[in-house]
Amino acid sequence: EERVAQSNGDLAKAFEQVELLAKTKGFVTAADIDAIKKQFTGKE
Repeated sequence: EERVAQSNGDLAKAFEQVELLAKTKGFVTAADIDAIKKQFTGKE
């Protein structure tokens, strides 16, 4: 259960980053999402 909460927290943080990018750049690319994903998972 703790792991799920952790994963949900990471998801929320990742979503905030995507939202911030969308607001600042006006768009988000797949590369942006991949970079954010990598930051949270440590994987490509």
